[in-house]
Amino acid sequence: MLPTTPGWTRRFRGHVVELIGAHGTIWFREDLSPIPALPRRGAVPRVERFVTEEGEHGVFVSSPPRLSALILGDRHYERLDGLGEGETFALAFREIARGVTLGLGIRRRRVVYEPPRGWIPVRRDLVTDFIGPAPPLGSTLIRVYPAVPSKQTADEIVTGLVAADASVGLGTQTLERMAIPGGVMLATKVTSQDRALWRDWAVFRRGPYVMSARLEGTGEKAVNASRDAFTRLVQSIEPPPTVDVPPIPTPIPLPWVD
Repeated sequence: MLPTTPGWTRRFRGHVVELIGAHGTIWFREDLSPIPALPRRGAVPRVERFVTEEGEHGVFVSSPPRLSALILGDRHYERLDGLGEGETFALAFREIARGVTLGLGIRRRRVVYEPPRGWIPVRRDLVTDFIGPAPPLGSTLIRVYPAVPSKQTADEIVTGLVAADASVGLGTQTLERMAIPGGVMLATKVTSQDRALWRDWAVFRRGPYVMSARLEGTGEKAVNASRDAFTRLVQSIEPPPTVDVPPIPTPIPLPWVD
C-alpha cells in the first residue's frame, strides 16, 4: 500500500497507480510474483538495498532518469517505477518507497544470506535446500529455514530437535557443541538400524526471531568437507529488520447494538 503523498496527483490505470508530481511520475504495482532474488552486495553498482519504515526489505535500482524500487514480502512484492529529473524527484521517490506498507507484521520470514557457491538451490516456500556438489565422499545438503518468532532460547530449541529424533526411534549422538553469538552449533550422528546420517545444526536468535540452518550428509568425510561452506552461510545470515511499532491502544468499550 502506498503512503499518503501530499502534492502528488493520484490516478488509477487498471492495476497500476500513477502518481504525478512537479518533477516526474511514479507508477506503483502491487502483489507481483515470484519474488526476485536479492543481488549480492556490491554486485551491481546501481542497486542499493534498504529497509522500509515497516521493516521490510527493499532494493533501489537507479538508471537516471529512471528509478525503480522493489519492496519484498514473503510470497509477493510491490514495485515502483519512476521517471523524472533532479535530486528533488529522486529524494521524493525514495521517501515514497520507504513508506510503502505490506501489512504482514511479525511472522515467519525469509532471511537474507550468501548462498554457498557451486551448490544447487531447491526452494520450497520459505525453506531453501542446497544440494552439494556430487563428491565421491557422499551426498550433502544444507537447509535454510525461515526466521521464526519465538520466546524459546536456542538451547531449548536444539534440545527439542534432538528429542524429536528420539521420539521417532532415531538414536542421536552429540559429537560437538559450540557456542555462537546468540545461539549454538551442534554436530550430531543420527542412526536408524543399519543407516547413519551426520547432521549439524546452527540455531541462534536476534530480537524476537530465531534463525536456523542444518547441514547433513550420508558420509562423515563429506560433511566434514562441507562445514566451511555451512559456517560461511550461517555467518552471513541477516536477521529480519525490526522497527519500533507503537502499541495498539486499548479499544473503547462499545455497547452491543441489536
